[in-house]
Amino acid sequence: MTSALSMLQKSESVVNAPDQVLKIFHLASTSIFGVRSDNLSDELFQLALLVLPNRFPGITIQDIRNAYFENVITKKEFVSLTRDELLDPIAIYWIKKQNLLQQIKLIEMENEKEQNAKQKEIDFYNEARELYKESLKGGEWLGDMFQARVIARGFWDALYLDEREGLKMIAADEVKELKIKASLDPMVLIYDPKFYLAHEVIKYSVSQKKKFIEL
Repeated sequence: MTSALSMLQKSESVVNAPDQVLKIFHLASTSIFGVRSDNLSDELFQLALLVLPNRFPGITIQDIRNAYFENVITKKEFVSLTRDELLDPIAIYWIKKQNLLQQIKLIEMENEKEQNAKQKEIDFYNEARELYKESLKGGEWLGDMFQARVIARGFWDALYLDEREGLKMIAADEVKELKIKASLDPMVLIYDPKFYLAHEVIKYSVSQKKKFIEL
């Protein structure tokens, strides 16, 4: 079986090396199909060569070699050989290569998606950090609870126990009030209680003029 590495190996285009392709055709007709190449017309090989670029765009010399000599092909006792019979192993190989390229593309797209998501998280954190520093000038948090959530951990760890308990109570009361409002108005949204606690932590830290604590 052809390895993925072999399929991806760079090689000269068949368009630029027709003589090499013809040599492979002659060799394949004998070793693969059991028909002596001198019993076949040159027109057969020329016709096969002509359709390669259109039927298999971008195909290379290495692809031709892979198709004939790195795949298991059942040898038959051909009396003669048609153009399509000569090209069948290439067509089978080409489908496998296109499937491989598609898988690689999907993996690359997924990796790019993950990298973009990570970069957005980094950018969001950096924005929240700069907003915290800006908030210190006026002593009041200028952001929201979502920005607070991404920077709150370091400040929470630095709080005394009594400070933590006090902020927990404030956040819990806020959630209770929101639940009451939500029971009366379905448009009122309630998020994870951790967001409300983080918001209180950052508001408190800004009011206390605490320097930014990196995570």
